[in-house]
Amino acid sequence: MELANPFVVEVKDQYDNPLPDVQVTFTVAAGEGRFDGRFTVENTTTDAKGRAESRLTLGSYPGTNRVEVSVSGLDPLIFQSVGIGTPTIMSGDYRTWHLPDGAIIRIGKGILGGSDRAVAFSPDGQRLAVAGGFGVWLYDVATLRELALFTGHTLWVTSVVFSPDGTMVASGSSDRTVKIWDITTGRTIATLEGHTDKVSSVAFSLDGATLASGSGLQVKLWDVATRTNIATLVHTHPVRAVDFSPDGTMLVSGSWNSSVDVGTVWLWDMATRRHIATLEGHTGAVNSIVFSPKMSTLASGSDDGTIKLWDIATRTNIATLKGHTAAVYSVTYSSDGKTLASGAGRGQIKLWDVATQRNIATLKEHIYWVTSVAFSPDGTTLISGGYDGVKIWDVLTQNISTIEGHSRNIFFSSFSPDGTMLAAGIDRMVKVWNVHTGSPIATFAGHTNKIRSIAFLPDGITLASASYDNTIKLWDILTGHNMATFAGPTKYSRAVVFSPDGTTLVSWRDLSIQLWDVVMGRAIATLKGHTSWISFVAFSPDGTMLASRSDDNTVKLWDISTGRNIVTIEGHRGQVQSVAFSPDGTILASREHNGVNLWDIATGRNITNWYRVYSMVFSPDGTMLAFGGKSGIVELRAVSTGRNIATLEGHTSVVNSVVFSPDGTTLASESWDNTVKLWNVETRRNIATFEHPGVSSIMFSPDGMLLASRSSDGTVLLWDMSPYIAPQIPNPDFNGDGQVDLSDFLLFASQFGLSRGDEQYDAKYDLDGDDTIGIGDFLIFARSFGKEG
Repeated sequence: MELANPFVVEVKDQYDNPLPDVQVTFTVAAGEGRFDGRFTVENTTTDAKGRAESRLTLGSYPGTNRVEVSVSGLDPLIFQSVGIGTPTIMSGDYRTWHLPDGAIIRIGKGILGGSDRAVAFSPDGQRLAVAGGFGVWLYDVATLRELALFTGHTLWVTSVVFSPDGTMVASGSSDRTVKIWDITTGRTIATLEGHTDKVSSVAFSLDGATLASGSGLQVKLWDVATRTNIATLVHTHPVRAVDFSPDGTMLVSGSWNSSVDVGTVWLWDMATRRHIATLEGHTGAVNSIVFSPKMSTLASGSDDGTIKLWDIATRTNIATLKGHTAAVYSVTYSSDGKTLASGAGRGQIKLWDVATQRNIATLKEHIYWVTSVAFSPDGTTLISGGYDGVKIWDVLTQNISTIEGHSRNIFFSSFSPDGTMLAAGIDRMVKVWNVHTGSPIATFAGHTNKIRSIAFLPDGITLASASYDNTIKLWDILTGHNMATFAGPTKYSRAVVFSPDGTTLVSWRDLSIQLWDVVMGRAIATLKGHTSWISFVAFSPDGTMLASRSDDNTVKLWDISTGRNIVTIEGHRGQVQSVAFSPDGTILASREHNGVNLWDIATGRNITNWYRVYSMVFSPDGTMLAFGGKSGIVELRAVSTGRNIATLEGHTSVVNSVVFSPDGTTLASESWDNTVKLWNVETRRNIATFEHPGVSSIMFSPDGMLLASRSSDGTVLLWDMSPYIAPQIPNPDFNGDGQVDLSDFLLFASQFGLSRGDEQYDAKYDLDGDDTIGIGDFLIFARSFGKEG
């Protein structure tokens, strides 16, 4: 029979009289269901009316659950329950959920929201909500599997909270709105507008009828049923956190007076909605506040590194918990009120015994700020969210699990030479993904500080990473091994660039540049001459020269073979931002603030300059430069004459970067207006517009079939370029001498039979792109034999 939750069993005697105190056992005999979100077997006892009940919540895989009920040893009664309480589980790969039009996959789940309520348990402890850079993620606690993704906010989600009955989630965002979501359908129930600043914290009252949201100098109260603002409580300083008392009679809010660096806690009477008390004593912002379950005390965490316990009746500070060496961002009580957890800077999590006010445990796994902590309803599990992800702790054993994908911003992403992989530096690790599936290929850990730069070796299987720990590491992608670690006597590690042939690695820091022999694994030259910090270098196309730009407002050209400074280019009106060689290596472009200069490399003479330019790139054939401007305009200019070829209009804010497709037919531009635009270079028309909030950089894959856009929300989106760009024609002229002949055949024969993943595999011989060098590739090669390459 089909039953509705909760399951209710009535036990009666032969005269239809209810039998109290009879043990009833509910058992999940099939399916993924759990009673009370935890167990497959639950024992209950009938009440005075002979009734016993249990609630079944389905797990990650919905379907028919078979539940058996036995009563005092009698034959079991079998019920079939179909889909009771089933959450809407999104099908397919979570990397494809809610993608904007044109995107084919998402890498990363978004940077974690920065408030003290960025993570939350559902009331039954079975689900978990996480505030991400672009939406709210819902997880199954038992399996850590993704159940759903709620999207609709236009900026970062800062905080999340479940309604007391577990049917809704509320989220606050930097977009100044609060949204209420239906857990079952994933749909937006309401969008609450009216705040004039980002929403820093949200909280439900115990009865679920009222929602509070803190933002700027205000705390707004919302009627959940009517979705209307019923009150606005005004602070004198910005609100960081809010919480309702367990009995619903009070609201508490924490704030920060930045002018004197003092944090205060305000108490509000919910009946009159008046401010009734101010609790003072913190010498830094109050980031988190929470009532104890029995409402006897209030805990507040502050930038001053302390946690204060306040007696609610007397409104006095009864204890100050010290031990953190950095700002405390989040505090939370266990359900019995006996334990307090706190998350702080420097990756610190501490557990405190409330009665003795002693630190009873310190949980060490996070590297960076821990901004949010929350206990499960039964107090056995703690979830923590920080700049380096989301972790779940067994409070008793301190064992941990990690929800993969949440991290700080993705830095320094780069395609492999064959375009099949994308690598990025995230915190102290380097991660590599398959661009077609979004699946992780490798994770390299070994640096002791965050990654500063990454670069692929031209062989496509070696990756270099530079770190703030002042080392450079070479990684073998196939084996996962650290092949070499470079640490020069003067610690060159700001960034890394490979020479075109892959034999030389360049790193720089402060006033010097270091050249490394990749094969020998040793330093071969140190280039000195700049009088201020070096922040960018670039190889000439033939690899014989190196250009460096410095904060001393000069650009220097260096001879790689001798290590000598060939010429110093002066005359910039401000700090040089970047440099780029033309494809033929005869011209150098240098971009300073608001302007670009072209220089003749042979003479060091300035050819021309343009102003009101914020980004630049040469076309692949070197005949054009594309510029991005402050007003949202993209310009195409002829390198030979300096004349404007075209003005491309459509962006509404600063164009941060521009990049040509490898074949030069398409130009991509990204802007502070949160869009990426594609332009047909020949017709000068906008052919596509992609939305990616917070987009900060773009790049084409080597074959031009993918465009990657990286965002400050902690994600990379990959876009399908096949509707806009013609596929690259495979080139059987493997040695590049202009002829397809015997020498090319010998090179091809040495690769025949290899597949991707084999150590010697080289994708350029895989002419049909099927990841195996076989008969299909030979037929393509044979058709070109004897012809010009």
